[in-house]
Amino acid sequence: MATALFLRRQRAKQPRVLFYGTGKFTPINTRMKENLLITIGDSWTEGLGAYSDAALAQYKQDKDLDRLQQPTDYMRQNSWPTQLAAILDYDLVNFGVRGSANSAHAKWLLNEDKFSQYKKVQVIWLLSEPYRFSFISENNPYSYNGILSISPIGLTNDRMDRGPKMKDFAFTYLQLVEMGDVIAETQFYIQVVENYCQVMNYGLLIGNAFSPVQFTSDYNLHTNQSYNSMREFLEGVDMETGSVVSPVCAHPNALGYKYIAEELARILPLPRSGGTEPNGREAAAQELSVTAVPRTAQTA
Repeated sequence: MATALFLRRQRAKQPRVLFYGTGKFTPINTRMKENLLITIGDSWTEGLGAYSDAALAQYKQDKDLDRLQQPTDYMRQNSWPTQLAAILDYDLVNFGVRGSANSAHAKWLLNEDKFSQYKKVQVIWLLSEPYRFSFISENNPYSYNGILSISPIGLTNDRMDRGPKMKDFAFTYLQLVEMGDVIAETQFYIQVVENYCQVMNYGLLIGNAFSPVQFTSDYNLHTNQSYNSMREFLEGVDMETGSVVSPVCAHPNALGYKYIAEELARILPLPRSGGTEPNGREAAAQELSVTAVPRTAQTA
């Protein structure tokens, strides 16, 4: 794919590269790290909600939500992938794109470079809600990195409407498709990613961004945790630390993403089911010192 070629050219210039599905490549520094973190997901992985004080002040004046939510360097630098990569001292490739489907996440991962120059590669996938779906579509103006994601639930919202035909389609789709169908579809892509990471010897950790729907996977981070999504995790964060959610949308703010990054760093060394360590980190990683975020008692 053209994007893969562009990524290779950029890496040759600046070995440590931060990638976003919108097609922008941001060099971090010129020294390649030994290990690589690959993150895939939707707006929660892109960093939506991490708005600067200046951007929020401007929004209070003009109420221009589209301007506020444009990807910015501040948003990218305060996303959980960027903060987690800094904790681990890993290079980062972030396939986080707002509104994207779980199937799109799998396609991006499988279509990109194999990153054989790294000693270890760790993949973290925060799943989106399962009703979204995707097509390979190079020329559609709404495509990201060659993949078009469609969010039927979002299309029923007037603000996100792309025309009456798309809105009618979204309502029809939601009437025809049952939860069991979309769960089975997501489960298929989870198995694809699991098999791919096993073949490539990549570490893998899978969790939910905001949807509480649970999927079967030996790499499910929620198996041994008291929460079913990172949204639920943030709801349990001690509020004395300050607000962790954007005042404009239901996404984390920069502080919320910091807590998610620290929580993922805390979880990574733990073995998953079957006694395996899908993250592929050395035993020394067990000594990784990251303080767990305090949580209040959670309901069942």
